[in-house]
Amino acid sequence: MKRSKDQLPSNNDGNNKFESEETYKKIVKDLCEVSIDCESKNKKIAIGEVGIEFVGQINTQTIDGCKKKEGFAIGPSTFELHWKQPPKAVLITKSEYSEKAEKALEDIFDYLTNEKKTKVFVEPKVWNQLKWKNLSTFMVADDEQYDIPTFLSECEVGKCCDPPKGCFQRIKTLQNLHEIIDFVICLGGDGTMLHTASLFQLAVPPILGFNLGSLGFLASFDVEGYKKYIDQVFQGDVYLSPRMRLTCKIRRADGQISEERHQILNELVLDRGPSPFLTNLECYCNNTFITSVQADGIIVATPTGSTAYSMSAGGSICHPNVNCIMLTPICPHTLSFRPILLPDSTILTLRVPDEARGTAWTSFDGKCRQELKKGDAIIVTTSVWPVPLITKVDETSEWFRHLTGSFNWNAREQQKSFK
Repeated sequence: MKRSKDQLPSNNDGNNKFESEETYKKIVKDLCEVSIDCESKNKKIAIGEVGIEFVGQINTQTIDGCKKKEGFAIGPSTFELHWKQPPKAVLITKSEYSEKAEKALEDIFDYLTNEKKTKVFVEPKVWNQLKWKNLSTFMVADDEQYDIPTFLSECEVGKCCDPPKGCFQRIKTLQNLHEIIDFVICLGGDGTMLHTASLFQLAVPPILGFNLGSLGFLASFDVEGYKKYIDQVFQGDVYLSPRMRLTCKIRRADGQISEERHQILNELVLDRGPSPFLTNLECYCNNTFITSVQADGIIVATPTGSTAYSMSAGGSICHPNVNCIMLTPICPHTLSFRPILLPDSTILTLRVPDEARGTAWTSFDGKCRQELKKGDAIIVTTSVWPVPLITKVDETSEWFRHLTGSFNWNAREQQKSFK
């Protein structure tokens, strides 16, 4: 049985994330194609202009014939990467505070342009600092703060030159960035990975993270072996872990919904800001009132963000392949308010009541801090654009290694026997 991209998922499909046919068609336009072959139990998703194809095993039960590699079963949240065409454009992001990241950028740039004949993009601020001749960048159509250098004068603005010549690529908005990038290389730690994901507010290309930071929950590859890992990406011999994101939108007291949407990978935070009063919020799930929040604030986290601020506030630790929405109070003024996990299909609304003593302040993955006044609300849903991280096949072992290595999870002197 196959479902074509023109068919709208029905309730029988168990998919309630598409609110309307128009929304679904918009998603399909970005993802290009969605098909499910029930007989072979293969799931195929093609995304982006280049036509990247994720092929993963839908393991509804453990049976013989389950796809395995190196002794590990590939579960429903892990995909293989296959290219319909070789990658032609790579974005490299790097930490601002690491000299090692800049040296790695230079080495990887040389390898991609000379060996892979690939165009390399960096962010405008990085390009403005380096200005290497063959290094490309992108510019929003109405953003004129970066000068186009003389060596690009023969390059037509708005079109990419053939590799390895550098150029400026104009895009309508930052949301169009995924249309010119095939995959991303991130040089830094988890903070750099969060920043990289935030560049893509719609579809996200696969991200290969080299850990040059402290923890490395998201960036798990060693930069010393960059040639081997990049070769594997070009060959399609890698696995993808689509990390769930949340979509946040603000509804003002007059009913107007902001056009701005925030795609977050870690967490949404609502707190009291500079106010001396408790944060007072009304919590609704699927338009049903659930509870009132009286605390310093509340965290709405993804499974990926469960080991960040949410964990520090006493929230549960959740494996990144378990899709859910985590609700963690910050210093609640009650003994019974415990962190809870909600289904990923939940529409969560947090509203500042009219009778609240003060306002609330919100931030999205630690950025874009803004005030919510009385009557304002923020609506949170599961995003239809996850972040596909290039990962090692045994992601669970790697995840537990980070838990024990970075946080000393459940570290205790072993109880002695009676002998």
